[in-house]
Amino acid sequence: MRKFRKTAIAAAVLGATGLLAAPAQAGSATQHRDPLAACRAQFDATNRAYNAAFDARDADRFAEFFLEDATKVDPDGTVQYGKQAIRELFRGLFAMRFTSSFPIAKEVVDCGTAFVLTNATLTFPDDKFQEKFISSQTYTRDRWGRWRVLVTISAGLVHTDLP
Repeated sequence: MRKFRKTAIAAAVLGATGLLAAPAQAGSATQHRDPLAACRAQFDATNRAYNAAFDARDADRFAEFFLEDATKVDPDGTVQYGKQAIRELFRGLFAMRFTSSFPIAKEVVDCGTAFVLTNATLTFPDDKFQEKFISSQTYTRDRWGRWRVLVTISAGLVHTDLP
């Protein structure tokens, strides 16, 4: 009987503690019910870091967002295979003076794959031209669960000479 009383008292104390903690746990319980929200938050953080590396013109940091066997297709059809080739391509681009804009046209994210479609514009004032193209990135998770670019494809729209 004594053992039952201790168990009942412990259960009552734990139950009361649980009631006090319930509001704080409500948010985490909601996240557990919606795993896509957690995946989306992880992807959004990665995408912000990817864009920050591009904006910083840091080819090494930017290349880390690509899988080792990633593929990049340029608007002119040139293809780079692998992270190292992509790093060298962006190292050359980042050596140039340009402005860029990448408004998102479409974004789809699930827990294993993400797709981002942008209407891209690169303006090169020294070379007096502007290039507009559609760019798509397909992300997947690497073996450690980090979001990485598997393939990026760009299709040229308009090449304009500037005055």
